[in-house]
Amino acid sequence: MYSFFSNIASGIKLFVRRTSGVGIEVELAPPPSALTFSTTGLYLFNAAAAFLPLFFFLYDLAAYPLRDTNEGLYAEIAREMLGTGNFVIPTLLGVPYIEKPPLLYWLMALSFHVFGISETSARLVSALPMACLSFGIFAFCRTLGYARAGFYALLILSTALPVVVLSRTVMFDPLLTALLAAVFFAFFKWHAGKGKAWIRASAFFLALATLEKGGVSLILAGGVIVTFLLMMRDLRTLRAMADPVAISLFLVIAAPWHVLASLKQDGFAWFYFINEHCLRFLGMREPRDYHTGPFYYYLSKLSMLLLPWTPFLGLLIDFSNKQDRAKQTLIRFCQAWVLFPLLFFSLSVAKSEYYLVLIAPAGALWLGLALEHHLQKEDDGMLSHCMGLALALCTAAFLALLFASPSQWLSLENMPLWWPICCVAAWALGARMMVISRGGGWMRDAVLASVGLAMIPILILVLRTADAKSERTSSRHIGELISGQGNIKPAVFVYRNFEDAFASLPFFLRDTVKVIDSQSRDLQFGCRASPDYGSACISSMQFSQYLKNRPIAVAVLDKHVQSFRADFGEYPWRSERRGDKWVFFNY
Repeated sequence: MYSFFSNIASGIKLFVRRTSGVGIEVELAPPPSALTFSTTGLYLFNAAAAFLPLFFFLYDLAAYPLRDTNEGLYAEIAREMLGTGNFVIPTLLGVPYIEKPPLLYWLMALSFHVFGISETSARLVSALPMACLSFGIFAFCRTLGYARAGFYALLILSTALPVVVLSRTVMFDPLLTALLAAVFFAFFKWHAGKGKAWIRASAFFLALATLEKGGVSLILAGGVIVTFLLMMRDLRTLRAMADPVAISLFLVIAAPWHVLASLKQDGFAWFYFINEHCLRFLGMREPRDYHTGPFYYYLSKLSMLLLPWTPFLGLLIDFSNKQDRAKQTLIRFCQAWVLFPLLFFSLSVAKSEYYLVLIAPAGALWLGLALEHHLQKEDDGMLSHCMGLALALCTAAFLALLFASPSQWLSLENMPLWWPICCVAAWALGARMMVISRGGGWMRDAVLASVGLAMIPILILVLRTADAKSERTSSRHIGELISGQGNIKPAVFVYRNFEDAFASLPFFLRDTVKVIDSQSRDLQFGCRASPDYGSACISSMQFSQYLKNRPIAVAVLDKHVQSFRADFGEYPWRSERRGDKWVFFNY
């Protein structure tokens, strides 16, 4: 099972030594000798381990169009960045958009340049780092001598459905998760005495994380590390972390863009450092474009993060105290990695479910260590029932996606009797498979791997369901409608709502739009900073001047159609409808 990754890790180690002359201070531990495989079993496990992360994170990234959420918005910013060549101040519809640092946009613009502008090249920047993280978490465990735990950490991280779905979306958080994981892995290697090169590598990845998500990266990384050192009663290590080379490396990478942006854009320092970082945490940010919730908001979400592996969390009870000192240290690090972000996000007034993806690698690693421990027992009833419950969850998800509409998924009255029967049968089958396999070395691993394999058809159904809903969630159909008007290329406008209704429209049009009587919160800073006639936000009077000069197309939400007709009903309009969205043409 592990030889595939072992050969890769050994090859990389040999290549680095031969090309750079710099030795790596990590001795790769051999695969556990207690595990024996037939030739067929070995090949099957190697293939499965290499295939799963690549499939779940990279398969058919264009299965459904970009959505009218931040996904479409961020992709459009990168498209404009590539088109204008302005790589310092990100723009949205031609006006400044400085809520986030530019690393995600830079990488997406590079992807557009290399692969062309498409959903696949946009989502690749989020999905590929998570695929690399899955392999990286195995390599990290392998060098510590926990190859079996690393395999399960890889398996869990790459098949946990909420993690996979988010990682296939254009968002900042998947890339931030991968970068912070690299920070923590490098720090842990340095803490284990593997040399100063590792603390410098940690600083390098922390600088990239700061360029990707800003100061919150520093808070999260520092908080996790300090929490870990407190758990280990080793605060003296903080002084040793002040390596001049590491600090200089961080500043050289992270500081220049912040300085250039402050000099180039009026109001950047206040909006980015104060409004976006401090006031967002306190719930005082303007405009108020974030969700809120109680302190315990994330507790219920936590159990959903690693579905369908959630039942195995029961194995963590009274697990760490039974391990040797080296493994306890790693477990403490996983606990710090979970506890501090959870506390930080719970204290913040602004809340979003997808923030929790940052702790998914720690959860997968912690659970992988627990599985490695329990698999060494010849008879483990709890492990068997966890396996059965996991298969039951997979069965329930498959049946819901295959036969039910989303509104019926949790409706007991509409659920046919054979659904719970199938789930109970899956539970019994999974538990029985684990009991039968206890006498065979690789068979127990094969049984557990079946949970990950069961997620393959579920992911395909999720993609199919998302595409079926795309007329309501994406503006691709509106873009096709506007572009399919013969040789006429109209000027395109959006009436009032933008980021929550037509955020992906400019991306599919490959051109910017203007917003009439804007209610957009994301455009508020940029439109105030660019109040001239060419701004993305225009008034009804300004729009009337456009109407006199050229062909016009206006995208309007169904709920605003009456208001639009009341404002501009005197003009001869032709209209077409797609779902809950309308397009009005003046030609």
